[in-house]
Amino acid sequence: DHPTTTYNLTNLAVVLETRRDYAEAEKFYRDVLERHRRRFGEKHPVIADDLTDIGRVLAAQGDYDSAEPLFRQAVQLQRQTRGDGHWLVAYTLNSLATLLHDKNNLAEAEKLFRQGLAIYRKAWAKPNQHVATTMLGLGDVLTARSKAKEAEPLIRDGLEIYQNSMPPEHWQRARAQTILAACLIAQGKHDEAKPLLEQSLAVLHKT
Repeated sequence: DHPTTTYNLTNLAVVLETRRDYAEAEKFYRDVLERHRRRFGEKHPVIADDLTDIGRVLAAQGDYDSAEPLFRQAVQLQRQTRGDGHWLVAYTLNSLATLLHDKNNLAEAEKLFRQGLAIYRKAWAKPNQHVATTMLGLGDVLTARSKAKEAEPLIRDGLEIYQNSMPPEHWQRARAQTILAACLIAQGKHDEAKPLLEQSLAVLHKT
């Protein structure tokens, strides 16, 4: 239960998650959670981080029903231990909002993405990839809710942050372009959407 042990176990889980070996990553995240529970109890902020990690890999495996209560518990614990304005509250809110989007609970997803974006904007003076991801998530939900005109500037801002901080061949840039293309299609701007989709497809075929 030494901190160095749990730190390295968490890093191993992150590597496995990055390689999309979600089931194996889940095992290590759960191991870390149990070690932290023994060391810190149930109300320590690190428990919220562990719950978020487990929820994320469960969601990646399509187990939304198991992931959702973990995210909700993590948000509550983050707020209790770190305060409503901490950036990790926003991170967990965004994880939950993404899951709700996937479950087609668009109204609550929009609400949580807006909360997360507001927290990030107060926490950091300069936008970063976390902010961009939230903008893109919110924009995607707004498009799905027939609010594409409102979504477009958010998506463009998020894509610009990615373009300034990621290499051209990064899959997340391609995904962001796909989100923008969907928004443009929803507004009838097919000529603008087509090259974005072609560029995205070329990148994603290589990943």
